[in-house]
Amino acid sequence: MKARNAFTLVEILTVGTIVGILTAIMIPAVGRVRQSALTSQSVNNIRQLSMANLACLADTGHFVQSMSGNNRTHWYGKKKGKEYLPEGGYLIPYLQSGAVTRCPVFDQILGDSVNEDAQFNAGAGGYGYNSLYLGSSPQLSERGVSTWWTTPNVPANVPDPSKTVMFTSTAITNGEGIVEYGFSEPPFNLSGGKLAGRATPSVHFRFNGEALVAWADGRVSFESPSGDSKHNHWGADNEKAQIGWFGPEDFNGYWNPHFQDKRPY
Repeated sequence: MKARNAFTLVEILTVGTIVGILTAIMIPAVGRVRQSALTSQSVNNIRQLSMANLACLADTGHFVQSMSGNNRTHWYGKKKGKEYLPEGGYLIPYLQSGAVTRCPVFDQILGDSVNEDAQFNAGAGGYGYNSLYLGSSPQLSERGVSTWWTTPNVPANVPDPSKTVMFTSTAITNGEGIVEYGFSEPPFNLSGGKLAGRATPSVHFRFNGEALVAWADGRVSFESPSGDSKHNHWGADNEKAQIGWFGPEDFNGYWNPHFQDKRPY
């Protein structure tokens, strides 16, 4: 009998169907594995920021300063032209990498369509600092200290670090797309030592609808959005951009070390 040396049409179609099914199964799985790896990298990045701030605390007795009086130096860099370069940033000496490591998930969202002209906090890497309550000392405003917002806070004013935000994944939307932003804003502004109007939110829930949070005790967690996040200084859609807040809002919630005492700071 003559040996058959070719596949039949039925066999080819069967193999093609099997390959198609396997591909349909494998591609999403590979995508999930890759996304999980990017998320793990971002968790490590924000943990490094919190560890660096705790190192600053051990070294100086206070948390890292948020910004300078002229707003040209921030925790993550010093302004040169339109950019913030790492050299001179208040937290940089405590980071082994010598700069904030960018969040790969944030860069994935920005993609190639990023509007460079709209990026005014470039250098923060997609993470934001609790500027109002850790990078500043709002309690000093009671004594008329005009530099309270450039004076970093001390541990004595943070009774429960496990319930105080240090860093979060951040971004803002200003109508021109997603914008890098280096500060994690609480729900309400402070004015004259009192809670004032709504702030524009900056917590970015880019990890499957959750935000990354590094707490003042060094712990890192994922948090889900809650509360009213509609207010936007530019009239943009925060919800569409996955930007908002989490946890209780009264007395600025987890941003404020004294929110449980129903004090503004």
